Amino acid sequence: MISSKLLKNSILYTIVGSLPLASGLILLPFYTNYLKGVDTYGILTLYINFSLLVQVIVNFSLDSSIGIHYFEYKDDPDKLKKYIGTLVSLLLVIGGIFLLISFLLGDTVLKLIFSDKAIVFLPFGLMSILSAIFFSFYKTYSNLLINQQRTIRFFWVNILYFLTYIVFTLGGLYIFPYQIDGPIWGRLLSSVLLFMICLYFFAREYGISLHKEYVTETFFFCLPLVYYSIIMWVTNYGDRYIINFMLKKFDVGIYDFALKVTLLIDVVLMALTNTINPVIYRIWSEKKIKHSTDEINQNHHFFTLTQLFLIALTLLVMPLAVPLFVKNTDYFTSFQYLPILVLGFLFRSLSNMYMMPLLYYKKTKVLPKVFLISSVIQIAAGFVFIKYWGIWGVVISFVITKPIQVWLLARESSKVYEFKFNKAKMIYLPMVYGISLICFYSIGTKFVDRIYMDILQFVFCCTLIGIVFWNEINEKILSRFLAKK
Repeated sequence: MISSKLLKNSILYTIVGSLPLASGLILLPFYTNYLKGVDTYGILTLYINFSLLVQVIVNFSLDSSIGIHYFEYKDDPDKLKKYIGTLVSLLLVIGGIFLLISFLLGDTVLKLIFSDKAIVFLPFGLMSILSAIFFSFYKTYSNLLINQQRTIRFFWVNILYFLTYIVFTLGGLYIFPYQIDGPIWGRLLSSVLLFMICLYFFAREYGISLHKEYVTETFFFCLPLVYYSIIMWVTNYGDRYIINFMLKKFDVGIYDFALKVTLLIDVVLMALTNTINPVIYRIWSEKKIKHSTDEINQNHHFFTLTQLFLIALTLLVMPLAVPLFVKNTDYFTSFQYLPILVLGFLFRSLSNMYMMPLLYYKKTKVLPKVFLISSVIQIAAGFVFIKYWGIWGVVISFVITKPIQVWLLARESSKVYEFKFNKAKMIYLPMVYGISLICFYSIGTKFVDRIYMDILQFVFCCTLIGIVFWNEINEKILSRFLAKK
């Protein structure tokens, strides 16, 4: 099983690293209770997701680059300083250029895309763009701290963002009740504060410089990742715009709320990825290997175990917990989509395992191809299915592309890395649990109440985990007991 030290680091980085994204989950009751209906929440969702797209563009995947190249240059402080200083300059230049283009073309482009004025350039479109530019600095610096294992500063930077975002947003909701002004102002003000802090640390420790050799190298490394990130944005957020185009903003709000209910799974697994990946990168760097080992596989097994438990816990707890905080019962219709939506997370550990070698060994050119194929399938399926099944059609298209992504990643990654892992833990266990969810909720709810299905699937999941991981769990518990004795 995973080492105690890594487990402690995982918990720390998982909790702290999850705070910025978890703030959306914490603010969800306030959005649903203090915004004017599900339609208004749907409009806010479109603005936030638009801001995330801009962030992908202006960040230019420099947050991924800084994580990979840190290990390449960490033994040469002069090169590391020049490289990070160049990245900071690139962030400033790209953000400035995008902002200028936005002033010139932003209003025209948004009017062409959103004829129903779901998103307008002034003022909220511009504010969303500024938030994205500032937030890209925070994301890049936070990723650097993770790879440096600077836990204290990582803790305080994320805590500061979390608190300021919550406070500014709640203050905005109080000043502008029932409107989207408050949440958008809260996002902007918190991103400005984090931008100033991160820029200060960047400049003090590495300076702000521009070295041509690093610009060229970074450009060719990041460009495929930018394509990939844009495609991933389409995959993860484009469905809201399909719903807005073909259905109603009310449906946008319901679908996004259903996804927000699963946000706990997403943020924890993302933070766990940011914790485990640097550990494996370090193993590859020190041992110069291109094949799986028991030490490496233990991390992937821990990831799988965690994702299964989180899925089962979400299905059990969220339908009970959400009504305690959300008073608008219109949102509760989203619960019916949860058992199918969570199936998409069953493939996260495999996706991360196959993605890592492509990033570390700089084979990023294949990523746009892989995710473009899956994205086209998802969007095409979404347009077709939504005509017949409404929101259910989008849910189904969201899930069916995940195994396709894993299969495509496995094909490409196996060309540069030799995988040897326990299929029972990584493939068969998630598959059995996923099939059981479909059976439980499609058949079982016809005979018993939903709450009993939630309990049954949780017990079944924990039983499966106990059976498959029994040797590791038993060895860990026994060794600790003997150590105490």
